[in-house]
Amino acid sequence: MITLQFSRAILFLTILTAAGAASQALATAGQQPPASPQPIATQQAAAAQKPAPAPGRHGVRNFTSVDSTFACGGALSEGSMAALKEAGFVTVVNLRAATEDGANIDAEIEAAKSAGIRYAHLPFVSGSPDAAKVDEFLKTVTDPASQPVFLHCASGGRASMFWAIKRVLVDGWTVEKAMAELPDLSKNVGEALKTFTLEYIKSHRM
Repeated sequence: MITLQFSRAILFLTILTAAGAASQALATAGQQPPASPQPIATQQAAAAQKPAPAPGRHGVRNFTSVDSTFACGGALSEGSMAALKEAGFVTVVNLRAATEDGANIDAEIEAAKSAGIRYAHLPFVSGSPDAAKVDEFLKTVTDPASQPVFLHCASGGRASMFWAIKRVLVDGWTVEKAMAELPDLSKNVGEALKTFTLEYIKSHRM
């Protein structure tokens, strides 16, 4: 009797062990091997195929909207002029000199014509500032028929100083408030341009 019970116990353990082994085999079969990491060269190639991000809103570097009549910023990219037109801008004013790196004035003029947007080129060099360019800008930016106006240079610094002049002379702002309005654009403006800005305001203030 004891021998029979012992035999049954051995049989039960054998069946149980076999069932456990089968379950383990099924679980192992269901697992997928971990994916091997892609070589660095492959990752770099995949990244290179992704489109480069736009320089900023409307494809404009440091695009900054100020109010319903004005925005300013830095360099334009291909397609910026059409995007600015679609956004509702009537006039684009460019302060970049033709000798600046990346300043393709002829291409901007053609892009403006194609987009049906007004374009004014007022080359302004911070090292040798021309007050006449500020005079022309003020005429343009205060003309309702030209608004909204988008003003740009390379990074937005010169544009921010032109706008500060307009704020003081046209809108009646204090110099301190006007100079602090666009800190992200004006933070890298050189002392020569700041001095010119303050002197222009002083000489034209009523």
